[in-house]
Amino acid sequence: MNPKNFNYASIGTFTRYYYVTNWEYSGRLWWATLSNDVLASYKTYIQNSTCYVLRAAKIYDNKIIDGLYPTTNQPDTFTEYASTFNGTGQDAVYGTPWKQKFEDGFYVVGIINNDNAALGAVSYYAFTPSEFAGLKYALMGNTTWTNITDTNPDLGENLYKSIFNPYQYIASVNWFPRSMPSNIGTAITAVPFGWWTLQPLSCHRIENHIIELQPGTLRAVEHSQAPTRGTYMLGSPYSQYRAYLPPWGEFELDANLVAMGIWESTDAPFKVNNLHAQIAIDLISGMGSIRMWVTAPGNDMQLNPTLLYQSTMVAVPIQLAQINTNGWGQIQNVVSSVANFGSNLASLNIGGAISSVANGIIDGMENNIPHVMSVGSNGSISPYATELMRIESIHHIAVDDNPQERGRPLCKNVQLGTLMADTNNSGYILTSGADVQIPGLESEIAELNQNLDTGIFLE
Repeated sequence: MNPKNFNYASIGTFTRYYYVTNWEYSGRLWWATLSNDVLASYKTYIQNSTCYVLRAAKIYDNKIIDGLYPTTNQPDTFTEYASTFNGTGQDAVYGTPWKQKFEDGFYVVGIINNDNAALGAVSYYAFTPSEFAGLKYALMGNTTWTNITDTNPDLGENLYKSIFNPYQYIASVNWFPRSMPSNIGTAITAVPFGWWTLQPLSCHRIENHIIELQPGTLRAVEHSQAPTRGTYMLGSPYSQYRAYLPPWGEFELDANLVAMGIWESTDAPFKVNNLHAQIAIDLISGMGSIRMWVTAPGNDMQLNPTLLYQSTMVAVPIQLAQINTNGWGQIQNVVSSVANFGSNLASLNIGGAISSVANGIIDGMENNIPHVMSVGSNGSISPYATELMRIESIHHIAVDDNPQERGRPLCKNVQLGTLMADTNNSGYILTSGADVQIPGLESEIAELNQNLDTGIFLE
C-alpha cells in the first residue's frame, strides 16, 4: 500500500498529533517524517488558558476602531437642516431660527436721555418695524417736539432743521432677525429723547436684555456601515460632522463626541444624533453666543461635553443719517467777507477787495454744501437670507471585511475556550503576548505561543 495519501498522524503513546511532512521507502518499509502539531496536541491547555485577545471572530467590541481595512476615495455625504417637529415625527419647518426680512424682525435703539432705566447715559428701547417707522417720522417729520416755533422763515424752524441733528441723541440702532419677545420689557407710549420727550410714540423699554432661543432640532446621519461593522464607524476617522450655523460660521465637530448621542430614529432609516443647541443674544451689544452639546440616548437632561461654543455679532447695525448744513457758519463767513471787502476798498487795495469778495463767495459756497451726519453703519442680512442651519455628515466607506478569517477587534483578556468555533462563527483568534504553559518541549512552547500571536483557528 502506498501511504503517500496520509498526511496526518496521531500517536496515543506520546499524546501528540503530527503533520506528515515526507515519506520515504527503505528496506521494504515506508518511513514517515513527522512534525508536531502543537495546537492539536495541546488543545485542552489552550482552551483553559486566558490570554489578551486582539481579534476574534466569535465575539468582539464594536466600539474599537478596526483599522485593518482601508477606505475608498468616494465618501457618502448627507445634509440635515435644522428642523422643528410637528409631533408626528415628520419635519414641519426647515432651515433657520432667523427672520429673513427687515419687516419681520425688530429694532433696538439706544437713546441718550435721562430715563431711570438708562444704562449709564443710554437707555434702550425695542421697536417693531412699524414702531421704528414712527420713530423716524417723529424725528424727521417736524420739530414740534423741540418746542421750536417757525415765527421767522429765515431764523425759525427751517434754519433749525439745517443746524440741528436729532440723531446725535441716538447711540446705536440694531436690527434683530427675530420676532420681538413677549417678555422683553414694559410697553410705553412716550420716549425720553435728549432733553425732550417724543410722544405719542409706542415701543418697549428693554428690561430683559438677554433672550434665549433654540434653533430647532439638529441631526447628524449615521454611517451606513455602522450597524454591521461597529459603532466606531460613527466617529473619526470614518465619519466627519460639520455644523453650518449662520451667523457664527462653519465648524468641524468632534466626531467621537457626536457619536456618543446615537439613538434610533423612528422616522428615517438612519440612526441620528441627539444634538442640542442653545442661543443667547444680548440686546444691548447685539452679540450672540451659541452652545452645542449632545445628550445620551433616552436621557435629554444628561449633559455630555460641549461640542461647540462661539460668539459673534448677531444684530445687524442700521445706519441713520440727516443732511444738514452749517447755517450759522455760512452767515458768519459771508458777513466777514463783506467786511473785508469794504476795508480793502477804502484803502484802495483793489486786489485785496476782489480777493476778499472771492474768498467770501467760496466760503459761503463751501458752507452751503450739504453734509451728511450719520450714526452707525449698515450691516448685512445675507447670512440670514441665504444660509440655513444644518449638519453635514461625511462618511468614508471601508472596503469589504472578512471577519470569519480575520476576526474583529476585542482587546481584552479572555479564556480562549470561549472563542471556539460554533455554527455561526469561526474560531479565529489573534492574541498578544500569549504565554500558554504546556508539558512539552521548550521549542513546542515557543511555537505554540508564536502561533497564537500570529493568529489561529480554534475548533
